[in-house]
Amino acid sequence: MGDRYNNVNLGPEGFGRASATVTPNDGTDLADVAKGVVVTSIGGGTDLQVLPAENLDGEWVTFVGVQVGYIPPFQVRRVGTATTCTVVAVLDDRVSIVS
Repeated sequence: MGDRYNNVNLGPEGFGRASATVTPNDGTDLADVAKGVVVTSIGGGTDLQVLPAENLDGEWVTFVGVQVGYIPPFQVRRVGTATTCTVVAVLDDRVSIVS
């Protein structure tokens, strides 16, 4: 399969090339800051708690009543345990491993 986008410079505004399901954790950052997270299921609830890349520990941002497809407007370094929906991290490549 050809991949004309393989050598495209991936900035924070561009689409990701890989994803990983995120396990919420209040104390551990993702291995790499995700350029975004996307809500993929609300079967367990509709709350999303994220720690933006430049926020200090404890400076959570919580979104209540999110729907599938919701993307918070932050690059994310941690997803908190108050999250009740399922989210995936948007990554530039498979080398970025999510904790």
